[in-house]
Amino acid sequence: MKGPVSALGINLLGNNVEAAQTVIWTHPKKTEDIGYNFTTTKTITREELNKISKYIDDKDTSANVLAGIATTILTTPLKPYLSISSGIGVTLLTSYRSTNGKLVSDKLKKSTAKSFKVKIAYKYRQTGSNDGYYFIDTIKIS
Repeated sequence: MKGPVSALGINLLGNNVEAAQTVIWTHPKKTEDIGYNFTTTKTITREELNKISKYIDDKDTSANVLAGIATTILTTPLKPYLSISSGIGVTLLTSYRSTNGKLVSDKLKKSTAKSFKVKIAYKYRQTGSNDGYYFIDTIKIS
C-alpha cells in the first residue's frame, strides 16, 4: 500500500452486519515517523464552531458545510502527518459523529469567546505485519 486510504470497516457477526469506524489505512512504517498516537490542534472561529455544532449535534448534512468543516479541522491540520482529501475527512467526521454523538457543549455555545481550539487525537492499530490504520480517538473543543 502506497499511502493512506480511508475505509469503512464492516464486521460480520453471524447474521448481523455492523459498520465500524472509518479509518485511515497506512503501513506500520508510518508510525516510525509520527508515532502510534498523535494529536492535531486547530483554532477555529465562532462561525466554524456553529457549523460543527449544526453538523455534529443537529445532523445537518449539507455537503458544502461538511466539506468545509472537514478541511478546516481534519485535512489541513493532518498535512504534516498524513495527506488525506476532504472527502476522507468527511467520512471520518461522519463516522465519529455516529459513534460519539454530541461534540459542542451548551457551555461552548453560550461562550462569548471569538475563537476555540479543536484538538483531535489519533491512534494507530496494527492489523498485521504490513497493515494497520489510524482512527480518531477523541475530538475536544475548548
